[in-house]
Amino acid sequence: MPTGVTGSYSSGTVTISGSPSVTGTFNYTVTPTGSCTSSTSTGTITVNGPTANVGSALSSICQNGTSGLLGGSVSGTATGGTWSDGAIGGAFNPNATTLNGTYSPPSGFSGTVVLTLTSSGGSCGTASASKNLTVVAQPTASGSGGSQTICAGGSATVSGISASNGTISWTENGAGSITSGGATVSPTYTSQAGDAGNTVTLTMTVTGNPCTVANATYTVLVNALPSISVSPASPNVCLGSGVSLTVSGASTYLWSPAGSLSASTGATVIASPSVNTTYTVTGTDANSCTKTSTVTVTIIPAPSAVTVTPSSTTICSGGSVSLAASGGPLVSTVTSGTGSSTTSSNTSSSTLGPNFAELLRWNEATNYVACVRIDCLRIDQWLQDKFYYHQPGSCRNNVCAFKLQSKIPVVSIDNFIVNNANYYRMGNNLWSAKLYSKRRIEYIHFYLSYNLGWFKLLDS
Repeated sequence: MPTGVTGSYSSGTVTISGSPSVTGTFNYTVTPTGSCTSSTSTGTITVNGPTANVGSALSSICQNGTSGLLGGSVSGTATGGTWSDGAIGGAFNPNATTLNGTYSPPSGFSGTVVLTLTSSGGSCGTASASKNLTVVAQPTASGSGGSQTICAGGSATVSGISASNGTISWTENGAGSITSGGATVSPTYTSQAGDAGNTVTLTMTVTGNPCTVANATYTVLVNALPSISVSPASPNVCLGSGVSLTVSGASTYLWSPAGSLSASTGATVIASPSVNTTYTVTGTDANSCTKTSTVTVTIIPAPSAVTVTPSSTTICSGGSVSLAASGGPLVSTVTSGTGSSTTSSNTSSSTLGPNFAELLRWNEATNYVACVRIDCLRIDQWLQDKFYYHQPGSCRNNVCAFKLQSKIPVVSIDNFIVNNANYYRMGNNLWSAKLYSKRRIEYIHFYLSYNLGWFKLLDS
């Protein structure tokens, strides 16, 4: 029997009564019990009444959107039906009595709407059925246009961005990556060397299906690090000495360890370590970006003393002398004069001749100087024999005037006497000399200041 209907027996009578709550056709059977011969009776109860069917479930819609077709229907004694939304103020399209219309929630509403279909018509009252519609709030994103400046390799944390009604995700177009906070409004972007000099755009996307996504952007300007270099790159220094280190490529510099440096700041410092030491210099540029570089100063052990044998000697032009150097380590040999020298291992040998002296002759008429190279002169080689341009009367009473001017270092000559020959300074490097005897003379350079008579060269 239908729900709400029951049967009872009394004094040989079966009574079926009640108020059915469902409609339909229901068959029943009555079977007596007892000692008498039993017999059964059957019957059918038909319950007429309205039914309301709301159809299949609805898909979620976005805020300010419209549902799909509602799919409602009525049956039984019902001849129609009416939709309602629990009085939240939405609209059924084209109207509430259109069973398979659509529904639009009120503007700005989000949440769950209970849609109820109530039957109408007939003599058996009404029936109702309901289903839910989920209204999703539209995602929002705001705060675009923010920016931050960092140095390559540094990190930037987004600020000033807000979002609602959805799931947050971030993308970026740089060489680095978002290293934390990727599902929040304040992620952290860590740059890489490839970002140097570029602007990286971070894009936030807020997703809430079935709504359209919302976006906001944030920019990160990445400055390149300074390119610093230290010169010399591999310096060596003798123990107890210092070496100058110069760095370039930044604006300011900080050196460490500072204990063996002349200063801890500046582009140039003097390093005077007692052991091999690696120095670190940090350069900071105008953008406050920093980079470090290192340089190792290596201590060179002190060499043993260098000895040259002989330490001094005198030779004439065309002659030679053998010199030997020992000690070291020997790095190079510096020589003066003519000849050649060789260096191997810690020994240097040289074969050298003397620097030539020069005789310069002055002709006042033409202001011309003639240069003649002379060797070792002896007193029996009179100057006039080779170089003298004689004009009678140049010397009177064996006294000649001449100017002395050294071309190589010579001993100072002021007033002196050599073998009874008296020489006196007369001013402007002019000398007067009275010549008496012939003597051996070695080297001297001089200018002739006049056409001379006979004279001799003096020891230098």
